[in-house]
Amino acid sequence: MIDQLSPDIQKMTIASREIIFNTSPILTEEWKWSMPSYSYSRLVSKAWTTKYFTHSNIVSLHFTKACALFQH
Repeated sequence: MIDQLSPDIQKMTIASREIIFNTSPILTEEWKWSMPSYSYSRLVSKAWTTKYFTHSNIVSLHFTKACALFQH
């Protein structure tokens, strides 16, 4: 699914993924709602891309359970 994003958004999504997995390698990546989501027994983070915003070249990370990143 990442290949369906614009090149700029792909770069930002890949960089965000690296940060997330370097912080907590126990997370798994899934694509929900046409965006990457990261979970560990439940949703921890999701990345919204430009299709949800009027501005271009934006990746917005939302952490729903950020403390799960450090609970390993």
